[in-house]
Amino acid sequence: MVLHPLQLAAALGRLGLRPARVQQVTGFSRHLLRTLYRSLAIRGGGGPLRQLETCLKRRQPRLQAALWAGLYLKSRTEDCQGVDYPALLRAWPLYQALAPARHRLEVNAAWRIAHALAMGQARLEHCRSCGAPVLLAPVTVPLHCGHCGERQRLPPPGRNPTPAAVPASGHARGLLRV
Repeated sequence: MVLHPLQLAAALGRLGLRPARVQQVTGFSRHLLRTLYRSLAIRGGGGPLRQLETCLKRRQPRLQAALWAGLYLKSRTEDCQGVDYPALLRAWPLYQALAPARHRLEVNAAWRIAHALAMGQARLEHCRSCGAPVLLAPVTVPLHCGHCGERQRLPPPGRNPTPAAVPASGHARGLLRV
């Protein structure tokens, strides 16, 4: 799905994405976006754009972030660099249909998650205990599975998830292997 920049600006504006973000994506001036929004009766998205780590501190937002990430990644095309805006436009209505209204992410938080996934700042993994999807990001707070509560200690991307081999001497970090 290829959108003309004007169509993309209108679609993202209707979703409630911040005007500064739409301006960055389309390259339109603030004046042109303001005129477009007024002609389509679109209110600009507002409110602070929270960091991803803030969204992942509580259980419900973690569950919603994992749901959104899964839908977005399934809608994403392989050859897209950066945020795949057509995928965002395809996945957002599905997310709204599946997520409970009182716990739903707002579109700017969803954009932040899509951006983090596209830039490699976050990844979607599965819990080792229950298999539920868990959105992982480099954060200072420990992440727990939103479903079963198990703490997630997954290796960084590209690292071998198996433990290091014990040296031939039988010692690992100065301790005898039993």
